[in-house]
Amino acid sequence: MRNFRRAILEILVSHLLVLIVGSAAWAHIPTVRGHLVASTRDAEIIVVGTVRDVTAVGPRSDDVDVTIDHKLRGATPQDKLRFRSPHQLGVGDRCVLFLRHAAGAWESVTPSGTIFPAKPSDDPDYQKVIGSLVSAFALPDAARPNAVRAALLPALTASNDTLRYHAALELAALAEAGHGPNPTEKAQLQSLLSKKDFDPALQPLIQGLLREH
Repeated sequence: MRNFRRAILEILVSHLLVLIVGSAAWAHIPTVRGHLVASTRDAEIIVVGTVRDVTAVGPRSDDVDVTIDHKLRGATPQDKLRFRSPHQLGVGDRCVLFLRHAAGAWESVTPSGTIFPAKPSDDPDYQKVIGSLVSAFALPDAARPNAVRAALLPALTASNDTLRYHAALELAALAEAGHGPNPTEKAQLQSLLSKKDFDPALQPLIQGLLREH
């Protein structure tokens, strides 16, 4: 939770820098990005799993045994697996795992420190968003950005904080790359901002999308 709220703060600082240094200088400032899109794209399998055992294999990696609770992409021959992880997971943790096969074993494709926790009630949201992203990646290059953006928008109202924050960061990155929201999506975003229960941590970021793109 702390990492993603810090990321939102970085976004706010970025928007302030735009006002200070101007758009030309802004081009040299890296955009803060989420890891949902790249993780979905690069994973061979995506599952919701519960950690059953953790074995340290180095100062920055563990072998993690999980029971698979739900499959979101790809097929696994069993209902449990072991994978190499750079994340600090503990027994009992339940999260979405983005995995690929390398050197005869499964490994996580998400960057160190990026974890997508998942309660059972979060599974439908993850399934909808990830399923839509997988479908978007199958489209021609020209159609893909719009489809990815459409897949991310519903995640802004997900109950899971991590999913919401990554979706917002990904939308900001798309906008910076020239694929900002279309008029219909802007109206949807404006409607979200008008709701009293919309995540206040995301409000400045969404306001920035509407103002600048």
